[in-house]
Amino acid sequence: MADPKLLSGNVLKLTAPVGGFTAGVPAIVGRYFVLPMNDAIAGAQAACDMCGVWTNIAKPAADSFAEGDLVYWDATPGELTSTALGNRFVGHAIEAVATLTTAMSIRIDPRAHLDV
Repeated sequence: MADPKLLSGNVLKLTAPVGGFTAGVPAIVGRYFVLPMNDAIAGAQAACDMCGVWTNIAKPAADSFAEGDLVYWDATPGELTSTALGNRFVGHAIEAVATLTTAMSIRIDPRAHLDV
């Protein structure tokens, strides 16, 4: 019998929403929090990382993180945050990040799509 597994599921080709995808800029597609690996116009498909480690993702200068801290997505400004209330869990900080910095590294949690 042939193996029914299609893909590992770490990277999926997804359709870009209104506004399109910019490579490396987080996006929400349906219930998925993803990081597109390519630019794509709205309606076109692009490879999107579902659970990888990414760096230089925007965060508020006021937030700080310890290694392993939970990280949330604040869709309004389009950046990562340490504030859980009203925001969506998306992963973990992979290193300590001080205040005044405006970007950080994150490991996308494969369960991020469950928190809507």
